[in-house]
Amino acid sequence: MKPTRALLAAALASATATALFASPMAAAAPQSPGTTPSGADPASSDAASTADPGSAVTRRPDAERAAAAVLAATQSDAGTFNRVSTSTGLSGTTYVSYEQTYRNLPVLGGDVVVAVDGQGLVTNDPLTDVEAVAPATLTPRVTATKAQAVSRALVSRVPKASTPELVVFSPDGERKLAYRTIVSGQQGNRPTELTVIVDAATARVIGSWDMVMDGTGDGAYYSPVTFDTTKSGNVWKLWDNTRGDLLCGLVGGSTVASPDNHFGNGSGTDLKTACVDAYYAAGQEYDMLRDWLGRSGFDGKGKAFPLFVGMTQVNSYWNGHTANFGQSKDGKRQLTSLDLVGHELGHAIFQFTPGGFDGGTETYQLNESNGDIFGALTEHYANNPSDPPDFVFAEEDDPFNRGAERIMYEPSIAPRKGQPDCWSTNMPNVEVHDGAGPSNHA
Repeated sequence: MKPTRALLAAALASATATALFASPMAAAAPQSPGTTPSGADPASSDAASTADPGSAVTRRPDAERAAAAVLAATQSDAGTFNRVSTSTGLSGTTYVSYEQTYRNLPVLGGDVVVAVDGQGLVTNDPLTDVEAVAPATLTPRVTATKAQAVSRALVSRVPKASTPELVVFSPDGERKLAYRTIVSGQQGNRPTELTVIVDAATARVIGSWDMVMDGTGDGAYYSPVTFDTTKSGNVWKLWDNTRGDLLCGLVGGSTVASPDNHFGNGSGTDLKTACVDAYYAAGQEYDMLRDWLGRSGFDGKGKAFPLFVGMTQVNSYWNGHTANFGQSKDGKRQLTSLDLVGHELGHAIFQFTPGGFDGGTETYQLNESNGDIFGALTEHYANNPSDPPDFVFAEEDDPFNRGAERIMYEPSIAPRKGQPDCWSTNMPNVEVHDGAGPSNHA
Protein backbone atom coordinates (compact mmCIF):
# COMPACT_ATOMS: atom_id res chain seq x y z
CA MET A 1 0.00 0.00 0.00
CA LYS A 2 1.37 3.40 -0.95
CA PRO A 3 1.88 5.78 2.00
CA THR A 4 -0.29 8.48 0.45
CA ARG A 5 -3.33 6.24 0.36
CA ALA A 6 -2.65 4.90 3.83
CA LEU A 7 -2.43 8.37 5.34
CA LEU A 8 -5.50 9.60 3.49
CA ALA A 9 -7.58 6.62 4.52
CA ALA A 10 -6.47 6.92 8.11
CA ALA A 11 -7.41 10.57 8.30
CA LEU A 12 -10.82 9.83 6.85
CA ALA A 13 -11.41 6.87 9.11
CA SER A 14 -10.61 8.79 12.28
CA ALA A 15 -13.38 11.26 11.35
CA THR A 16 -11.34 14.37 12.03
CA ALA A 17 -10.92 17.51 10.03
CA THR A 18 -7.20 17.00 9.40
CA ALA A 19 -4.71 14.22 8.73
CA LEU A 20 -3.05 14.78 12.11
CA PHE A 21 -4.02 11.33 13.35
CA ALA A 22 -2.54 9.37 10.46
CA SER A 23 -3.09 5.69 11.24
CA PRO A 24 -2.23 3.33 8.40
CA MET A 25 -2.44 0.21 10.54
CA ALA A 26 -5.98 -1.14 10.86
CA ALA A 27 -5.34 -4.37 12.70
CA ALA A 28 -7.83 -7.17 12.88
CA ALA A 29 -9.61 -7.63 16.17
CA PRO A 30 -7.56 -9.65 18.66
CA GLN A 31 -8.07 -13.38 18.43
CA SER A 32 -8.14 -13.75 22.21
CA PRO A 33 -10.55 -11.81 24.44
CA GLY A 34 -9.31 -9.21 26.87
CA THR A 35 -8.50 -10.44 30.35
CA THR A 36 -10.79 -9.17 33.07
CA PRO A 37 -9.50 -9.19 36.64
CA SER A 38 -11.20 -11.72 38.88
CA GLY A 39 -13.98 -10.19 40.91
CA ALA A 40 -14.79 -7.57 38.27
CA ASP A 41 -18.33 -6.88 37.16
CA PRO A 42 -18.01 -5.85 33.51
CA ALA A 43 -21.11 -6.00 31.35
CA SER A 44 -21.25 -8.36 28.40
CA SER A 45 -19.08 -7.68 25.37
CA ASP A 46 -22.23 -7.12 23.33
CA ALA A 47 -23.33 -4.33 25.62
CA ALA A 48 -19.86 -2.82 25.62
CA SER A 49 -19.82 -2.54 21.84
CA THR A 50 -23.02 -0.50 21.61
CA ALA A 51 -22.45 3.14 20.73
CA ASP A 52 -23.64 5.84 23.14
CA PRO A 53 -27.10 7.16 22.17
CA GLY A 54 -25.77 10.71 22.10
CA SER A 55 -22.70 9.88 20.06
CA ALA A 56 -22.01 11.46 16.68
CA VAL A 57 -21.26 7.97 15.36
CA THR A 58 -24.30 7.00 13.28
CA ARG A 59 -25.32 5.09 10.20
CA ARG A 60 -26.43 6.93 7.07
CA PRO A 61 -27.99 4.54 4.55
CA ASP A 62 -27.75 7.19 1.81
CA ALA A 63 -24.00 7.50 2.37
CA GLU A 64 -23.63 3.73 2.36
CA ARG A 65 -25.48 3.53 -0.97
CA ALA A 66 -23.28 6.26 -2.49
CA ALA A 67 -20.13 4.50 -1.29
CA ALA A 68 -21.30 1.14 -2.60
CA ALA A 69 -22.01 2.64 -6.01
CA VAL A 70 -18.43 3.93 -6.29
CA LEU A 71 -17.02 0.50 -5.52
CA ALA A 72 -19.48 -1.50 -7.63
CA ALA A 73 -17.46 -1.20 -10.83
CA THR A 74 -14.44 -2.88 -9.25
CA GLN A 75 -16.15 -5.97 -7.91
CA SER A 76 -15.22 -8.25 -10.80
CA ASP A 77 -11.47 -7.58 -11.05
CA ALA A 78 -10.54 -6.45 -7.55
CA GLY A 79 -12.49 -8.92 -5.46
CA THR A 80 -15.41 -7.95 -3.24
CA PHE A 81 -15.65 -5.08 -0.79
CA ASN A 82 -17.55 -5.80 2.43
CA ARG A 83 -18.70 -2.88 4.55
CA VAL A 84 -17.45 -3.10 8.14
CA SER A 85 -18.42 0.25 9.67
CA THR A 86 -20.02 3.63 9.05
CA SER A 87 -19.33 6.74 11.10
CA THR A 88 -20.30 10.39 10.76
CA GLY A 89 -17.87 13.05 11.92
CA LEU A 90 -18.68 16.42 13.44
CA SER A 91 -18.32 18.08 10.02
CA GLY A 92 -21.23 16.02 8.66
CA THR A 93 -19.04 13.88 6.42
CA THR A 94 -19.69 10.15 6.66
CA TYR A 95 -16.86 7.63 6.38
CA VAL A 96 -17.77 4.17 5.13
CA SER A 97 -15.03 1.58 5.59
CA TYR A 98 -14.66 -1.67 3.71
CA GLU A 99 -12.53 -4.77 3.89
CA GLN A 100 -11.71 -6.58 0.67
CA THR A 101 -12.04 -10.30 -0.06
CA TYR A 102 -11.15 -12.36 -3.10
CA ARG A 103 -13.12 -15.58 -3.48
CA ASN A 104 -13.93 -15.40 0.23
CA LEU A 105 -10.27 -14.94 1.24
CA PRO A 106 -9.40 -11.77 3.20
CA VAL A 107 -7.18 -9.40 1.21
CA LEU A 108 -4.57 -7.90 3.55
CA GLY A 109 -3.88 -4.43 2.23
CA GLY A 110 -7.18 -4.12 0.42
CA ASP A 111 -9.14 -2.01 2.89
CA VAL A 112 -10.86 1.12 1.58
CA VAL A 113 -12.52 4.15 3.20
CA VAL A 114 -15.08 6.20 1.24
CA ALA A 115 -15.91 9.77 2.37
CA VAL A 116 -19.44 11.03 1.62
CA ASP A 117 -20.53 14.60 2.37
CA GLY A 118 -23.87 15.74 3.75
CA GLN A 119 -25.34 15.96 0.24
CA GLY A 120 -24.48 12.36 -0.54
CA LEU A 121 -21.49 13.15 -2.77
CA VAL A 122 -18.30 11.08 -2.56
CA THR A 123 -15.47 13.52 -1.79
CA ASN A 124 -12.39 11.30 -2.12
CA ASP A 125 -11.06 8.86 -4.69
CA PRO A 126 -10.96 5.59 -2.74
CA LEU A 127 -9.99 3.51 -5.78
CA THR A 128 -6.74 5.33 -6.60
CA ASP A 129 -4.57 2.37 -5.65
CA VAL A 130 -7.07 -0.47 -6.01
CA GLU A 131 -5.92 -3.11 -8.46
CA ALA A 132 -6.83 -6.65 -9.37
CA VAL A 133 -5.79 -8.84 -6.44
CA ALA A 134 -6.04 -12.36 -7.89
CA PRO A 135 -2.98 -14.42 -6.85
CA ALA A 136 -1.38 -16.76 -9.35
CA THR A 137 -2.99 -19.73 -7.62
CA LEU A 138 -5.43 -20.43 -4.82
CA THR A 139 -3.93 -23.85 -4.10
CA PRO A 140 -1.36 -23.77 -1.28
CA ARG A 141 1.80 -25.83 -1.60
CA VAL A 142 2.55 -25.43 2.10
CA THR A 143 0.36 -27.05 4.74
CA ALA A 144 -1.29 -25.09 7.53
CA THR A 145 0.69 -27.17 10.03
CA LYS A 146 3.95 -26.08 8.43
CA ALA A 147 2.84 -22.44 8.36
CA GLN A 148 1.99 -22.53 12.06
CA ALA A 149 5.36 -24.10 12.90
CA VAL A 150 7.16 -21.36 10.97
CA SER A 151 5.12 -18.73 12.77
CA ARG A 152 5.64 -20.19 16.24
CA ALA A 153 9.40 -20.26 15.66
CA LEU A 154 9.46 -16.46 15.72
CA VAL A 155 8.39 -16.30 19.39
CA SER A 156 10.49 -17.60 22.27
CA ARG A 157 7.62 -18.88 24.45
CA VAL A 158 4.32 -19.80 22.80
CA PRO A 159 1.36 -20.91 24.93
CA LYS A 160 -1.08 -20.23 22.11
CA ALA A 161 -1.19 -19.88 18.32
CA SER A 162 -4.26 -19.49 16.14
CA THR A 163 -5.18 -21.86 13.34
CA PRO A 164 -3.50 -20.52 10.17
CA GLU A 165 -5.96 -18.78 7.83
CA LEU A 166 -5.49 -18.50 4.08
CA VAL A 167 -5.38 -14.88 2.89
CA VAL A 168 -4.34 -12.85 -0.13
CA PHE A 169 -1.34 -10.78 0.94
CA SER A 170 -1.35 -7.59 -1.11
CA PRO A 171 0.08 -4.55 0.71
CA ASP A 172 1.75 -3.24 -2.47
CA GLY A 173 0.20 -5.38 -5.18
CA GLU A 174 2.18 -8.55 -4.45
CA ARG A 175 -1.00 -10.66 -4.61
CA LYS A 176 0.45 -13.69 -2.86
CA LEU A 177 -1.53 -16.57 -1.40
CA ALA A 178 -0.43 -16.79 2.24
CA TYR A 179 -1.30 -17.98 5.72
CA ARG A 180 -2.04 -15.60 8.60
CA THR A 181 -1.30 -16.89 12.12
CA ILE A 182 -1.51 -14.99 15.42
CA VAL A 183 1.07 -16.18 17.94
CA SER A 184 0.52 -15.26 21.60
CA GLY A 185 3.34 -15.59 24.13
CA GLN A 186 6.51 -14.03 25.47
CA GLN A 187 9.47 -12.57 23.58
CA GLY A 188 12.11 -12.45 26.27
CA ASN A 189 10.51 -10.52 29.16
CA ARG A 190 7.99 -8.88 26.87
CA PRO A 191 4.50 -10.14 25.97
CA THR A 192 3.69 -10.49 22.29
CA GLU A 193 0.63 -10.93 20.07
CA LEU A 194 2.48 -11.47 16.80
CA THR A 195 0.67 -11.73 13.48
CA VAL A 196 2.79 -13.72 11.03
CA ILE A 197 2.24 -13.96 7.26
CA VAL A 198 3.76 -17.07 5.65
CA ASP A 199 3.93 -17.52 1.87
CA ALA A 200 1.70 -20.49 1.01
CA ALA A 201 4.06 -21.48 -1.83
CA THR A 202 7.48 -21.21 -0.17
CA ALA A 203 6.87 -21.21 3.63
CA ARG A 204 8.85 -17.96 3.79
CA VAL A 205 7.79 -15.28 6.28
CA ILE A 206 6.72 -12.32 4.15
CA GLY A 207 5.22 -10.12 6.84
CA SER A 208 4.74 -9.80 10.60
CA TRP A 209 3.55 -7.24 13.13
CA ASP A 210 3.03 -7.18 16.87
CA MET A 211 -0.16 -6.08 18.61
CA VAL A 212 1.79 -5.33 21.82
CA MET A 213 2.77 -1.67 21.74
CA ASP A 214 5.23 -0.33 24.33
CA GLY A 215 5.56 3.01 26.03
CA THR A 216 7.55 4.32 29.01
CA GLY A 217 6.76 6.92 31.66
CA ASP A 218 5.81 7.35 35.27
CA GLY A 219 2.59 8.41 36.91
CA ALA A 220 1.85 11.92 38.10
CA TYR A 221 -0.80 11.93 40.83
CA TYR A 222 -4.00 13.89 40.29
CA SER A 223 -5.64 14.91 43.54
CA PRO A 224 -8.39 15.47 44.23
CA VAL A 225 -10.21 13.95 41.27
CA THR A 226 -13.73 12.63 40.84
CA PHE A 227 -14.87 9.81 38.57
CA ASP A 228 -17.72 7.35 38.15
CA THR A 229 -17.62 4.08 40.08
CA THR A 230 -19.98 1.13 40.45
CA LYS A 231 -21.29 -0.34 43.70
CA SER A 232 -21.05 -4.11 43.93
CA GLY A 233 -22.34 -5.66 47.12
CA ASN A 234 -20.91 -3.64 50.01
CA VAL A 235 -18.03 -2.06 48.06
CA TRP A 236 -17.47 0.39 45.25
CA LYS A 237 -15.24 -0.57 42.34
CA LEU A 238 -13.16 1.31 39.78
CA TRP A 239 -15.54 0.16 37.11
CA ASP A 240 -17.47 2.57 34.89
CA ASN A 241 -20.30 0.98 32.92
CA THR A 242 -21.22 4.38 31.46
CA ARG A 243 -17.91 4.51 29.60
CA GLY A 244 -17.83 1.18 27.86
CA ASP A 245 -17.03 -0.85 31.01
CA LEU A 246 -13.80 0.94 31.79
CA LEU A 247 -12.15 -0.68 34.81
CA CYS A 248 -8.81 -0.81 36.59
CA GLY A 249 -7.30 -3.76 38.41
CA LEU A 250 -4.00 -5.03 39.74
CA VAL A 251 -1.87 -7.36 37.63
CA GLY A 252 -2.92 -10.88 38.53
CA GLY A 253 -5.60 -9.61 40.91
CA SER A 254 -9.04 -8.09 41.05
CA THR A 255 -10.67 -4.81 40.17
CA VAL A 256 -9.70 -2.17 42.73
CA ALA A 257 -12.44 -1.77 45.34
CA SER A 258 -13.16 0.48 48.34
CA PRO A 259 -15.66 0.25 51.23
CA ASP A 260 -16.24 4.03 51.25
CA ASN A 261 -15.91 4.97 47.56
CA HIS A 262 -12.58 6.73 48.19
CA PHE A 263 -9.51 5.30 46.46
CA GLY A 264 -5.77 5.77 46.84
CA ASN A 265 -3.50 7.51 49.33
CA GLY A 266 -1.35 9.69 47.07
CA SER A 267 1.75 7.49 47.36
CA GLY A 268 3.83 6.80 44.27
CA THR A 269 4.37 3.21 45.37
CA ASP A 270 0.74 2.40 46.18
CA LEU A 271 -0.90 0.40 43.39
CA LYS A 272 -4.45 1.45 44.22
CA THR A 273 -3.28 5.04 43.85
CA ALA A 274 -1.79 4.08 40.48
CA CYS A 275 -5.21 2.80 39.45
CA VAL A 276 -6.74 6.15 40.45
CA ASP A 277 -4.37 7.92 38.04
CA ALA A 278 -4.86 5.43 35.22
CA TYR A 279 -8.63 5.23 35.62
CA TYR A 280 -8.97 9.02 35.77
CA ALA A 281 -6.77 9.47 32.70
CA ALA A 282 -8.63 6.84 30.67
CA GLY A 283 -11.95 8.44 31.56
CA GLN A 284 -10.64 11.82 30.41
CA GLU A 285 -9.53 10.33 27.10
CA TYR A 286 -12.88 8.58 26.60
CA ASP A 287 -14.68 11.91 27.13
CA MET A 288 -12.22 13.77 24.90
CA LEU A 289 -12.94 11.35 22.04
CA ARG A 290 -16.67 11.98 22.49
CA ASP A 291 -16.58 15.74 22.98
CA TRP A 292 -13.81 16.75 20.59
CA LEU A 293 -13.80 14.09 17.89
CA GLY A 294 -17.32 12.65 17.90
CA ARG A 295 -15.97 9.14 18.48
CA SER A 296 -17.77 6.68 20.74
CA GLY A 297 -15.22 4.81 22.81
CA PHE A 298 -11.74 3.65 22.02
CA ASP A 299 -12.97 1.17 19.41
CA GLY A 300 -15.43 3.61 17.80
CA LYS A 301 -18.36 1.52 19.09
CA GLY A 302 -18.56 2.69 22.67
CA LYS A 303 -16.08 0.27 24.19
CA ALA A 304 -13.34 0.82 26.75
CA PHE A 305 -10.67 -1.68 27.79
CA PRO A 306 -9.35 -3.00 31.11
CA LEU A 307 -6.37 -1.27 32.73
CA PHE A 308 -3.84 -3.19 34.83
CA VAL A 309 -1.20 -1.70 37.14
CA GLY A 310 1.59 -3.32 39.11
CA MET A 311 4.14 -4.55 36.61
CA THR A 312 7.68 -4.29 37.97
CA GLN A 313 9.20 -3.39 34.59
CA VAL A 314 10.06 0.16 33.51
CA ASN A 315 7.48 -0.14 30.78
CA SER A 316 3.85 0.08 29.81
CA TYR A 317 2.10 -1.46 26.85
CA TRP A 318 -1.09 -2.10 24.92
CA ASN A 319 -1.45 -5.77 23.96
CA GLY A 320 -4.45 -5.67 21.66
CA HIS A 321 -7.11 -5.86 24.37
CA THR A 322 -5.74 -4.47 27.67
CA ALA A 323 -3.48 -1.58 28.75
CA ASN A 324 -0.75 -2.51 31.25
CA PHE A 325 1.43 -0.21 33.35
CA GLY A 326 4.72 -0.65 35.20
CA GLN A 327 6.92 1.55 37.36
CA SER A 328 9.86 3.95 37.18
CA LYS A 329 13.43 2.69 37.23
CA ASP A 330 13.86 3.62 40.89
CA GLY A 331 10.54 1.94 41.81
CA LYS A 332 9.14 5.11 43.40
CA ARG A 333 6.50 5.98 40.81
CA GLN A 334 3.94 4.15 38.70
CA LEU A 335 3.63 4.78 34.95
CA THR A 336 0.12 6.20 34.89
CA SER A 337 0.29 9.89 33.91
CA LEU A 338 -2.31 11.46 31.64
CA ASP A 339 -0.18 11.47 28.52
CA LEU A 340 1.21 8.00 29.11
CA VAL A 341 -2.22 6.38 29.65
CA GLY A 342 -3.49 8.40 26.70
CA HIS A 343 -0.59 7.06 24.64
CA GLU A 344 -1.30 3.39 25.40
CA LEU A 345 -5.01 3.74 24.69
CA GLY A 346 -4.03 5.69 21.57
CA HIS A 347 -2.73 2.35 20.31
CA ALA A 348 -6.22 0.94 20.86
CA ILE A 349 -7.71 3.77 18.80
CA PHE A 350 -5.14 3.06 16.08
CA GLN A 351 -5.97 -0.65 16.13
CA PHE A 352 -9.70 -0.14 15.83
CA THR A 353 -9.59 2.57 13.15
CA PRO A 354 -9.73 1.24 9.58
CA GLY A 355 -7.84 2.82 6.75
CA GLY A 356 -4.42 1.38 6.13
CA PHE A 357 -2.31 -1.75 6.31
CA ASP A 358 -0.56 -3.08 9.39
CA GLY A 359 3.07 -3.94 8.88
CA GLY A 360 6.40 -2.24 8.24
CA THR A 361 8.62 -0.05 10.40
CA GLU A 362 7.02 3.24 9.39
CA THR A 363 3.59 1.89 10.32
CA TYR A 364 4.86 1.25 13.85
CA GLN A 365 6.45 4.70 13.94
CA LEU A 366 3.13 6.27 13.01
CA ASN A 367 1.42 4.12 15.64
CA GLU A 368 3.82 5.40 18.30
CA SER A 369 3.28 8.97 17.15
CA ASN A 370 -0.48 8.38 17.19
CA GLY A 371 -0.12 7.34 20.83
CA ASP A 372 1.86 10.48 21.65
CA ILE A 373 -0.70 12.68 19.91
CA PHE A 374 -3.63 11.14 21.74
CA GLY A 375 -1.68 11.46 24.98
CA ALA A 376 -1.21 15.17 24.32
CA LEU A 377 -4.89 15.52 23.40
CA THR A 378 -5.89 13.83 26.66
CA GLU A 379 -3.60 16.10 28.66
CA HIS A 380 -5.05 19.20 26.96
CA TYR A 381 -8.63 18.01 27.45
CA ALA A 382 -8.13 17.29 31.17
CA ASN A 383 -6.29 20.61 31.64
CA ASN A 384 -5.35 19.50 35.14
CA PRO A 385 -3.32 22.12 37.06
CA SER A 386 -1.10 19.34 38.42
CA ASP A 387 -0.05 18.50 34.85
CA PRO A 388 -0.38 21.55 32.58
CA PRO A 389 -0.99 20.58 28.95
CA ASP A 390 1.98 20.63 26.60
CA PHE A 391 3.58 18.70 23.76
CA VAL A 392 6.22 16.87 25.79
CA PHE A 393 5.85 13.16 26.53
CA ALA A 394 6.36 11.81 30.09
CA GLU A 395 7.68 15.16 31.30
CA GLU A 396 6.14 14.59 34.74
CA ASP A 397 7.87 11.26 34.99
CA ASP A 398 11.59 11.24 34.26
CA PRO A 399 11.44 7.43 34.07
CA PHE A 400 15.16 6.96 33.38
CA ASN A 401 16.51 10.07 35.13
CA ARG A 402 17.05 11.78 31.79
CA GLY A 403 13.99 14.00 31.53
CA ALA A 404 11.12 13.72 29.05
CA GLU A 405 11.18 10.73 26.73
CA ARG A 406 9.98 12.63 23.65
CA ILE A 407 9.67 16.32 22.84
CA MET A 408 7.00 16.46 20.20
CA TYR A 409 7.60 19.98 18.91
CA GLU A 410 11.35 19.37 18.35
CA PRO A 411 12.11 15.64 18.72
CA SER A 412 15.85 15.99 18.08
CA ILE A 413 16.45 17.90 21.34
CA ALA A 414 15.06 15.13 23.57
CA PRO A 415 17.56 13.59 26.02
CA ARG A 416 17.10 10.23 24.28
CA LYS A 417 19.06 10.77 21.08
CA GLY A 418 18.26 9.54 17.60
CA GLN A 419 14.82 11.09 17.18
CA PRO A 420 14.62 12.88 13.82
CA ASP A 421 12.53 16.00 13.33
CA CYS A 422 11.76 15.30 9.68
CA TRP A 423 11.14 12.32 7.45
CA SER A 424 13.98 10.85 5.39
CA THR A 425 14.60 7.72 3.37
CA ASN A 426 16.40 6.32 6.43
CA MET A 427 13.15 6.05 8.43
CA PRO A 428 12.87 2.24 8.01
CA ASN A 429 16.14 1.98 9.98
CA VAL A 430 15.02 4.18 12.90
CA GLU A 431 13.73 2.56 16.12
CA VAL A 432 9.94 2.82 16.19
CA HIS A 433 9.60 5.12 19.24
CA ASP A 434 12.35 7.40 17.93
CA GLY A 435 10.68 7.28 14.51
CA ALA A 436 7.59 8.95 15.96
CA GLY A 437 9.54 12.21 15.61
CA PRO A 438 8.49 13.43 12.14
CA SER A 439 4.77 12.89 12.73
CA ASN A 440 4.97 14.35 16.25
CA HIS A 441 6.83 17.34 14.82
CA ALA A 442 4.20 17.83 12.12
